Amino acid sequence: MENGVKKDVNETIYWHRKAFFENEDIDAGLDLAIFYKNLAIKNKDNALHKKSIEVYQKIATINNHIALTALGGLRNRARC
Repeated sequence: MENGVKKDVNETIYWHRKAFFENEDIDAGLDLAIFYKNLAIKNKDNALHKKSIEVYQKIATINNHIALTALGGLRNRARC
């Protein structure tokens, strides 16, 4: 529990996915990619790392500079 609010990662991801994929909310997509990336690092989970890359790639198709920069960083990290 944080600040009196119970953390529910699955619920957070659900709503961000819905906002991004159904409503094309770029900010929700960026948050979603960061959630996936942080969970991938925390849990050492390549599947979540791939989800993060997929979300950044989708955002990058509209030339979002934040997504393009993050995608480059994730690809460099994967090569290490």
